[in-house]
This record gives sequence, C-alpha cells and structure tokens, in this order.
Amino acid sequence: MYAASGPSRADIFRRILAAETGGDYPRLKQGRLTEHEQQFAEQLRQKASVLLIDDGSDLTAEAIAETAPHVQDLALVVVDRLQAAPNARLPLSGDRLSDASQVLAGLARSLHVPVLAIVDSADPTLLALLDADITLTLAPTEDPSQVQVTVSERDFGAIGSTYLRRCPTW
Repeated sequence: MYAASGPSRADIFRRILAAETGGDYPRLKQGRLTEHEQQFAEQLRQKASVLLIDDGSDLTAEAIAETAPHVQDLALVVVDRLQAAPNARLPLSGDRLSDASQVLAGLARSLHVPVLAIVDSADPTLLALLDADITLTLAPTEDPSQVQVTVSERDFGAIGSTYLRRCPTW
C-alpha cells in the first residue's frame, strides 16, 4: 500500500515509470513516452491491482490505518510523506506528526507489516518525537551523484552507513 500525501496517482505512476525505465520525468509528465516506456507503462497498468495507491491532501494516519486491514496480501505500507513544516491542508504535517507516527506504529504492530514513513527532515529533535524503531537518513554529499544513507535504531543509535548513487532522473 502506498499512501501519498499530496501527489496524485498519475504522478506516482510517472515516478515509478521514470525510475524503472530511466526515463526523463519532466518529459513523462508532458505525456511523451518512448516505445519502451509505453510498453513498460502497459505492463505496470496490468500489475496496478497489486499496488494500492491512496492519494490526496486530506490523507490522515487514521485513514491509512483504517484502509490497510482491507488490503489483500498486504506486505508493506509506505507513507509518502510526513511533512515537518505545518500545513493546514496536510494532516500529516507539523505538530500532528507525533500522533500520526504512533498510529502508524500501532498499524505495524497490529497487522505485522513494516510501515515505512518518509519524513522530510533530519532534525534529531523531530525524529526523536516520532519514536521510530528504525530511521534511515539520506544526506547529500560533496559528490552530487551520491547520497549518504545512515541507518539508526531507536535504542542503539547509528548502526551503519553507506553511499548510494542517485538515479539520473531525480
């Protein structure tokens, strides 16, 4: 299940298409697809029933927790994204993040599935309020083609770090 706070299903579909085909996202957004991209898009549409995309600006943690138990063969819940800056139009933002995090943690425990919630901040104070079991922090490096990923565990702190190459379409 992919719960997107803000982007539409069509935008998420284009992001997946760009990532999987190496396509140029701005070109895809204009609806100009190569033959290879068109073939992949058709394959993705046929498999779309496997991925439930719940989108909208009014998406709440409670709505995600209410929908998830009804998803057949649920294996993962991705929440894109918890926004650090308060936004009256986005329930998954600002001072509501701590409560949302607790609802999502309860969902993970009750359904026995991982919940990956993306947060647009590396602020240690905010991350501590979220009380996440495991945190993956992405940080820019001097090399613009790489990003550093650090894995931290709530009780043990940073437990590992590595570098990833950025996708050319980002």
